[in-house]
Amino acid sequence: MKQRLLNVRPGKDNYNMNMAHLFTTNASVDAHNNALYALSKADKVQIKALDIIIGDISDDLKKQMKNKIPDDPTKTMGLHLLM
Repeated sequence: MKQRLLNVRPGKDNYNMNMAHLFTTNASVDAHNNALYALSKADKVQIKALDIIIGDISDDLKKQMKNKIPDDPTKTMGLHLLM
């Protein structure tokens, strides 16, 4: 594993942003993802998510299920509630 360690820091000319990365904190992951996003020259759009519950259940039960989803990104794998 030590032979595979990268000794070049992000931002340097010879740093490979396209290789697989492992990080120890979510903050490091976010920083890396934001850097990749900023470097991208492709067109970017923001898409709002919509929670939909399907199945043969009543509308009232669907509403109850949606209300049980916490409004805390740390409990929803980083997903934020959009209004």
